[in-house]
Amino acid sequence: FAVREKALHPGSASAGPAAAPFIGTTGANGVFTIPNVPAGTYNLAISISGFITHTVTNITVQPGVTRAFDVTLSPSLPPGQFRIVLTWGASPADLDAHLYGPLGDGGTFHVFFGNPGSISGPPFASLDNDETTGFGPETITITQRRIGTYRYWVHDFTNSGSGTSSALGSSGAIVRVYQGDALIAEFPVPPQPGTFWTVFDIDGESGALTPVNAMGFGPPAALGPAPVQSAVPKP
Repeated sequence: FAVREKALHPGSASAGPAAAPFIGTTGANGVFTIPNVPAGTYNLAISISGFITHTVTNITVQPGVTRAFDVTLSPSLPPGQFRIVLTWGASPADLDAHLYGPLGDGGTFHVFFGNPGSISGPPFASLDNDETTGFGPETITITQRRIGTYRYWVHDFTNSGSGTSSALGSSGAIVRVYQGDALIAEFPVPPQPGTFWTVFDIDGESGALTPVNAMGFGPPAALGPAPVQSAVPKP
């Protein structure tokens, strides 16, 4: 058995118990192999200085079988900040991350591909890039919170005109939420029809996260006067 991994940065990976792990180190391209791992069940940890360690649990190892994993590592965050990472499979080609939230002056914002926001000024939340060819990641970082509700959701832009599509529900999409140096929540997409997936809310005052995990064919309710802009065309 061997494990092959492609990470975003050079680092290291280990599989097995902490007392006697099997360890591999990536090259400059982020790819590594851990060969000759005996049959059994393992956890795979991928780590690099300055990034949050990512762990894949309960990997079943079979003789003569190579398992491959694609993992996105998230840079470490100062205490109190959030990072939300969306990844998915090859299809649909274009899923979009969206975030509603409070501006602190009675208004609200909508961060998405048409309005990526800012981490150094209002709304203190920003989308890193718009992935349109599958897999992701699309990452939204919140550097400062305001009192009010933040609502995170995913839109299947590829099938946005459909009222019956199940492509989002079968996309393998996962949303991971990080705070500081820790992964605090992980949401696999529900295997249900829908082109909109409302994933969770965050209370801006306490930082408490409330799962929603609801699928549908329309965007979630806005939290104030911010416009629902899901139909904005791509550049």
